[in-house]
Amino acid sequence: MAGNRAALALSCRFVAEDFNTMWLPERLVALRAAAAPLALNPEEAQCLELCEAIETALTKHPGPVIFLDLHTTSAGGAPFAIVSDTLVNRAPSR
Repeated sequence: MAGNRAALALSCRFVAEDFNTMWLPERLVALRAAAAPLALNPEEAQCLELCEAIETALTKHPGPVIFLDLHTTSAGGAPFAIVSDTLVNRAPSR
């Protein structure tokens, strides 16, 4: 699964809205209730698409799940992930 493909194709951080700030429960509810899905901006449309894909994957594969959210920056360098230092996160992050 990949996020913000429209911005990636344009080599920019976002097209209309920062994709990282959209993942709030109330925002997802509002996006799902949108009367005109075609009027959504590129990030909103993909947020819904990605949310549905994640929910489908979770339904098909119940049990422990690890979400790996890789990030890139506009600067040179490799993709990276940030992991909270919690006991449950320590083993998978090694």
